[in-house]
Amino acid sequence: MAKQAAAQLRAAGNVPPAPPPADETSKRREESPKRPYAFPWPDEIEGLGRRYVGPFAACDNCGVGSWVRFGSWVLCVRCANLGRTQVMGR
Repeated sequence: MAKQAAAQLRAAGNVPPAPPPADETSKRREESPKRPYAFPWPDEIEGLGRRYVGPFAACDNCGVGSWVRFGSWVLCVRCANLGRTQVMGR
C-alpha cells in the first residue's frame, strides 16, 4: 500500500525532497547544543526516575494537566523543572 501511494505521489509530481546525506545530518547533530531529548523536559529526576508518557492526568504537585510521569508522579513541565539551575538555556 505504501509503494502504491509513493507511486501516485511521483506520478502527480508531489515527490518530497530527498533527505540530506548521512554525513551532513551527523555533522548538524554534532554542532547542535546538547539538550535533553524533549527539551525543556528533564530526561530524569533524581529520586523519581526517568521521564515517560502515560494517560493525561492532573500534575501531582499543582494540578495542571500533563501526560508526563517520573516514576509514579504525574508532573507538568513547570513542576518537573522546579529546582533545576539550567532551564531553557539560562
